[in-house]
Amino acid sequence: MKKQKKPNLVVLGILTLITILFWIGFSAYRSFTSEVPIKVSSEILESISPTLDTETLSNIGNRLFFLEQELAEIVLTAPSPSPTASPEPTQLPEEQEEATESATNETNEATESGNITQ
Repeated sequence: MKKQKKPNLVVLGILTLITILFWIGFSAYRSFTSEVPIKVSSEILESISPTLDTETLSNIGNRLFFLEQELAEIVLTAPSPSPTASPEPTQLPEEQEEATESATNETNEATESGNITQ
């Protein structure tokens, strides 16, 4: 029996598929293991002046200082929110049925006799 050769395109397709799968796997691994570069604004990276501000240092002693007991006595109040107008529903006038003379007579007769039927 003669062995049939696989077509070259099938072999090329299988190798391409294996290459794509490995490529996706390595890319996913690299994205999970690599560190994200930290971006710092230029304001933070500016150099600091090496001279001390003696005026600010002397003002530290003049600041207010509260003891634990004094802090318990201080009550902070939040500003009250300004009232806002909220829409309110308006009631529509109800339609009133006009009472006829016969209906009024029947109601009066029923209430007088004590037999109220609907």
